[in-house]
Amino acid sequence: MNLIPVFTAIISVILGHALEMSQMLGGLLTIAGMLLIAIKRKQVSQISVPSINSEA
Repeated sequence: MNLIPVFTAIISVILGHALEMSQMLGGLLTIAGMLLIAIKRKQVSQISVPSINSEA
């Protein structure tokens, strides 16, 4: 869902429409945000949570 604006911009360029700086910046921000979320999720999933059964 987040990449719909990016694909819309790509298709509009293929169809011959001019791509404005604001559209390029928006696409870059969208991709950067998705990358940051993926990196954060990877870091969180690598943190080990102590098990309750490990004391027994």
